[in-house]
Amino acid sequence: MHKNTRANPSKTDAASPKSSKTKESEKTGLEENISIIKSDLKDMKETLVKTVKTEDVRVIVTEIVQQLLKENNKEIDKAIEKKVQEKCAELESKHKQTVNGLNEKIDGLALDVESLQEQLNECKKEMRGMHTKINENERHAAIAVSSSNYNEQYSRKTNIKIYGVKENQRENTNEVARENILKSAGVSVNEHDVVACHRIPGGRRDQPRPILLKLRNSECKAQVMRKRAQVKRSGTGIRLADDVTAANSALINKLHDHPDIDSAWYFNGSVYGQCGETCLKFDIIDDINSKICGKVRERRSEKSGHD
Repeated sequence: MHKNTRANPSKTDAASPKSSKTKESEKTGLEENISIIKSDLKDMKETLVKTVKTEDVRVIVTEIVQQLLKENNKEIDKAIEKKVQEKCAELESKHKQTVNGLNEKIDGLALDVESLQEQLNECKKEMRGMHTKINENERHAAIAVSSSNYNEQYSRKTNIKIYGVKENQRENTNEVARENILKSAGVSVNEHDVVACHRIPGGRRDQPRPILLKLRNSECKAQVMRKRAQVKRSGTGIRLADDVTAANSALINKLHDHPDIDSAWYFNGSVYGQCGETCLKFDIIDDINSKICGKVRERRSEKSGHD
């Protein structure tokens, strides 16, 4: 671009008049300056035309940035997707391992359960067998207890217990029993009919020990026991009783306490209970309620049959 060398006309006009040659020369110089300015303006215009506008630059830059961001986002998405896939694959692998481990444990537990079930079945089978044996043993034990009690009671069938006889230091229990007690009640017992006669532990502490009189046979005992009511009414406080086993005594007490039993007693080796109009014979191994209910059902059945 050329420098502007245009002359100042005001100064020229202010100067003294010059020759026409000088004016011509100045005119020529002015035209040259104008030509130079036009040329410069033309160059500037061409330069401006060739120059990119700011808005265009902004648009271009925006497009470039958007394109770069889009490409960058694609790369980021690809990276994220790759990471997600890797993590999913890792989790899936761990999940499969965990599931496989659990399946193995479940299979092992299933085998254990099956084995335990077999053992349980064997135990149940053994227990059924044991229950059968226990029930059988209980039945045999009950029979044995009943038989033992029966035998013990049978061995006492000729025994008589005499209560309320005062004790003396040098007493002869045989003579006391035969002469002072039985004879006074009108019962005659020969000496050879007495097998044994002695005091035994029992009774209350504030009372004398009872005398056990063992006779030769049941007939002799029956002869004496027929007089026991007379002995009881004698006013001496003496009374005669059968020699009952502890088991039979406990059974009699249990029958006395039962609400459905009116009375209970011992007779000729057995225990009996009165239930209403029915007399029942009881054993020490009997279930009292079951026996009473069974007898009631039996009586009802008999009545309905007669009707």
